Amino acid sequence: MEKSIIYQLIALLVNNIGAMGSGIGFGYMGPYGHTIMQELGVAEDLHSWLVGSVSIGGLVGCFISGQLADRIGRKRATAVYFCFTTLGWLLVTFSCSSQAVFCGRLLHGLGEGMAVVISIIYLGELTQEKYRGGAIASLTISACFGIALSYILGVFLSWRVSGGLIALLNFGSLLCLTALPESPLWLALNDKSKQAVEALEKIRTIPDVSEIENARSVATFKDESSAAPTSLSLTTIISTVIPPLLLFLFPICGVYSIAFFAIRLVESMNIGQPAAVAIAVGLMRTLGSAFGMGFVQTFGRRKSLILSAGITTMFLVSLFILLLGKSKNFPIPENVFNWTMVVLLLVSMFSSSLGMAPVPWILAGEWPAFRHKGTVGTVGTSLFYISVFLASQITGLLQQALGLPGMFLVFAINSAVYLGIVLLFVPETH
Repeated sequence: MEKSIIYQLIALLVNNIGAMGSGIGFGYMGPYGHTIMQELGVAEDLHSWLVGSVSIGGLVGCFISGQLADRIGRKRATAVYFCFTTLGWLLVTFSCSSQAVFCGRLLHGLGEGMAVVISIIYLGELTQEKYRGGAIASLTISACFGIALSYILGVFLSWRVSGGLIALLNFGSLLCLTALPESPLWLALNDKSKQAVEALEKIRTIPDVSEIENARSVATFKDESSAAPTSLSLTTIISTVIPPLLLFLFPICGVYSIAFFAIRLVESMNIGQPAAVAIAVGLMRTLGSAFGMGFVQTFGRRKSLILSAGITTMFLVSLFILLLGKSKNFPIPENVFNWTMVVLLLVSMFSSSLGMAPVPWILAGEWPAFRHKGTVGTVGTSLFYISVFLASQITGLLQQALGLPGMFLVFAINSAVYLGIVLLFVPETH
């Protein structure tokens, strides 16, 4: 096997573990939340904050990651976030108080938020162009699988053992990172041409120095376009506002609420085998993300969003109707209710992953003018993490105030709003 392929496989492995870590961080409190609270004496009203603390850290990570990667390089920035995640998970593993576990969650959340941004940049710049799309798309699949993996670990291992294994996984990735070169594009942009050529020779079967020249051209264009006056038009407004807005709306459409509280929600619905259902929900979302790559390529951005949001809204409305009927004591056979609920939960997770989850990230990269892409990406990622935090907070409040039927009705309304914005403002991207 060519050495260049080995380097790219290591890059794929390291960055996917970083992405998977963000999913594990989101899902970890699902199987372990109540056990941790009981052992450490955490008050019940702090449960949602324990779940959401990882999103607070992630939000900070999003803000600092882009600048850090530009200043110190992609490889060093990756090392920094693996240090944060490793230390954070070690703190969770050896926590003896509620303060320690909160600090651990914030710390590994900080690293995982950085990983979301940096892994896309670093992997994209190390991977050959013909493999780049699939490599970057694999990060989304890994993040989704991380949520399912946290529930799988919850079936077999205690929360401390799981936390220790996750810390070891991150530390092992940090060690593997030492074998990788710095991004040749970053080196070229920072006037380190000799090191850039050496890095390029490691990761390309046939090194193409024109990549470095292209990077210089992009840098020059960026400087010139940044200095040019910005004309405010409807197209500019739509291209800079709609992608971050869709990224904000998606987590509060119910997908992350189900991911965070799968076991608790399934128990509230009186469905048997809640852990198995939670794992199936996570794996179905992973499968949906995998199919989503081909789905978007086949149907395009707009149609994928419409089909995904429309079908998801329909399934969420069906969940509302079924739960409402059960709460009104309609004569629904127990087996029929259980299986219908499980199927609806699974297909709603699958359908939402086909377009609603991946396409806003694609639009954030395709729509804005070059000079606006960095800002749109940062704002979009930040709004996404804010929304994920809100999802962790509102789930319990909605369930208490409106009951399970009302909660799923709110999720369906949010999904319908998402669909309406797509129908009104999202043209096809060519």
